[in-house]
Amino acid sequence: MSITYRLATKADKKDIARFYKSQHYSASFKGFDVCLLALNKGDIVGIAIISLLEKTAYQGFLHGVVVSTAFQRQGIASQLIQRVIESTLATYPTTKSTTCFIVPKLTPLYQSLHFQPINADQLTDSLSQLLYTRYKSYQKHEPTLLAFIKSHQ
Repeated sequence: MSITYRLATKADKKDIARFYKSQHYSASFKGFDVCLLALNKGDIVGIAIISLLEKTAYQGFLHGVVVSTAFQRQGIASQLIQRVIESTLATYPTTKSTTCFIVPKLTPLYQSLHFQPINADQLTDSLSQLLYTRYKSYQKHEPTLLAFIKSHQ
């Protein structure tokens, strides 16, 4: 099996929506987005998105990281995350950090990629106002949600 990676285009939107629906996952584009696809024989088997909620934002928001069950535990998520960060920095070079919100069981994956947990008392200092508001909203539905950040400086 040979996995290939490429940036998504507008022409991929329907396939992306179909993939997320098939994985019982809800994700959408949030603003200024960089979306990376993992493909097996031309079919989407994984996706990762980084959104800048404002064009001048210095903080990217990593979300929508999903890999098909049959392709998990093969390093695809790690590759997607690393590559979407590289693509984001190439597209938006003023991005100083990438933030994500994760469930606790994903902590080892994100720490292996040099993301650091944000302590509860540091959330307002570490997150932009838009991301902080989003985090609090998501946390209502997933109380164990954790915030992580990776600096690009």
